[in-house]
Amino acid sequence: MTKEKSKSLRDMNIDEIFDIYLKIFNEIICKNFIDQKFTEYKNKYNKFIEYKKLGYNSPSAMGRDKIAYGRTIIYGWLIEELVAELFRSNLSVELVKNCGQDKEHDFVYCNISKNIKISGKKSSDPDLQVILKNSAVFFLEIKTAVKNIFTFKMGGLKSLYKTSAENEKPCIIFMLDLDKGLYNIVNLSYFENKSPFVNRNLEGQLCYNLPTPDKKLNELLTDNLNSYFDENFLNYSHIKKYRLLKIAKNSKNKKIIKIIENKMKIENLELELKNFQDEIKVIEEIDKDVLKSWDEIEQILKSILNS
Repeated sequence: MTKEKSKSLRDMNIDEIFDIYLKIFNEIICKNFIDQKFTEYKNKYNKFIEYKKLGYNSPSAMGRDKIAYGRTIIYGWLIEELVAELFRSNLSVELVKNCGQDKEHDFVYCNISKNIKISGKKSSDPDLQVILKNSAVFFLEIKTAVKNIFTFKMGGLKSLYKTSAENEKPCIIFMLDLDKGLYNIVNLSYFENKSPFVNRNLEGQLCYNLPTPDKKLNELLTDNLNSYFDENFLNYSHIKKYRLLKIAKNSKNKKIIKIIENKMKIENLELELKNFQDEIKVIEEIDKDVLKSWDEIEQILKSILNS
């Protein structure tokens, strides 16, 4: 007998999602909060379906039907609310805030153009900002799955590097297995010596594997979140590049900005696992400074700032 293929979240209706979320968050989060959020998001879901039936247009979700787009967005918003409340219950947490550009968690319906858009906009910003009782602050990116396989797109990882560099606050990734109710947390140092792979299931995008969640969700209430805060995060190799670019842009020195941008472009081309040698050679011939190490480029930038 063939084993039934597990259903993707975006293919489930709102009641199926509620069953999954209730199973893992029940008795960990206050029931009144869960009931309130379930009612709120069922209303959002029903309203989205109503407008789709009226012919309102919205983007598709990874080439799937357009109902899947709304489901993906709404279910993501809901899990974000539940995870935020879960982190608020942690003994070391002072405050949790939404920080994405779509943090209003709502749609905008235009009766004239018959379009459905997100209030704000969907972005690659981290989902939450967490402030600990010892005043440490970090951004939290939530990654969920209904299978044991957890991957992270390279584009999303670059956004976290950039966020950490520009805000000078670390990012951590919270992985939640919705099937087993297990979690794991990693900071960005996890990726320092990892290489991406071509993910055929995501249209050939470059991705990284994440460790499989193995902690019971109720353990998060007493998990020491300070242990994931690495004060050395600004020296992670990838974050350092974006930090140097930020400093260069603040200096308004076009030459050093171009050197850094060109070096980052070359490294991105090398990661693509394709033959971009001709393009890389052109960049190197135009700007010989891209052959310097990042430490050397940092010294050049310091000389410019001190001159």
